[in-house]
Amino acid sequence: MLALKSPLRGFIALQAILLLLALSVGLTGLVHPEHTGHVAPAFIRYAILAAALALSLLFAMAWWTTRKPGAAPSAWAIVTSVVQFGQGLSILYYERSIVAGPGLIMAAIGIAGLIVFSRRELPSAHAGSAASVAGDRTSPWMNRAVTALSILARLSSIFLWSFWARSHGLLRSRGLAWLVLIALAILASSVLHESGHALVAWGLHRKLLSFHAGPFQWQRRGAAWRFNLRAPGHTTAGGAVAAVPTRLGQPRSHDLCMFAAGPLANLLVGLLALSAVLRAHWMFYQQTWEVLALTASFSLIAAVLNLFPSRSRDGAYSDGARILQILTHSPLEDFHRTIAGLRSTRIAPPPRGTWTPQSMPYRVFGADPVAAAD
Repeated sequence: MLALKSPLRGFIALQAILLLLALSVGLTGLVHPEHTGHVAPAFIRYAILAAALALSLLFAMAWWTTRKPGAAPSAWAIVTSVVQFGQGLSILYYERSIVAGPGLIMAAIGIAGLIVFSRRELPSAHAGSAASVAGDRTSPWMNRAVTALSILARLSSIFLWSFWARSHGLLRSRGLAWLVLIALAILASSVLHESGHALVAWGLHRKLLSFHAGPFQWQRRGAAWRFNLRAPGHTTAGGAVAAVPTRLGQPRSHDLCMFAAGPLANLLVGLLALSAVLRAHWMFYQQTWEVLALTASFSLIAAVLNLFPSRSRDGAYSDGARILQILTHSPLEDFHRTIAGLRSTRIAPPPRGTWTPQSMPYRVFGADPVAAAD
């Protein structure tokens, strides 16, 4: 449930901000109606503005009261979820179709909110894992900003592609198939990102310990690989790759290459997919454009946002944070290498008398090594 709570809170905050922006525009139209062309009676305009103000306050209180775990569910968040579900039903009714995408999203968000925010959530030993650590080059406001930007960018790309398809007369998926395509595009962008890390690690003669993308995880146990299907929120929501060097004395510049490989893979594949969507006219284009479009958007979004120095609620650092830690000689980077060096002994202990602190391997991407240790 922790993996769902963060994006739900981000979506609530986004709605509060959008309502405040709409309120400011409405106040301008109320003071200078000649600039907006409003013809509705004044009392109707006042009622609309009052409703927008009440909803913005409701969403703001829901966001504020759910920022920390609490023994009792947040009544504000529960009411907000009911409002979101009602918004989704209203859109479905207005569209006169049960397959209207935006209506389904709003209704699904409302149901998810009711499930998540109705549960009792007691503080745990990991409740403060998302707090900033001295020297990690992140800040709480940046963590929240990246979450909000991720939600806003993905929703914007979904609706913009919908308008683009309508103007070009392309077929669009509906209902459950549409939601499945979105999930597949998110998974594809995660797989591309982690594959970039893994390929560069292999090219630099590292030995992979694990590969995690979405709910799928492959982990080395001795000489064999084991596959696990992890529930969302068990580890990092996006993905992680762990590797150890097979040679001593590999420079830190290799670290920079591996951390940059994930965003670079997203950027290259995202641009190629975007070009294919905008230019291609091959057979079955009507059935394939949507997968490419969503994958392109989500990959480009992941490439940009992963370069921001941030930390997720489960303790995972972004590539930008790890790159910044290396470039600024953060003591936390030495800590990461030390902990990961202990993990490397489970694969192949170094020859006696040749082990040095400078040769210690490290976590390539994903959760904090302490949290990732088995």
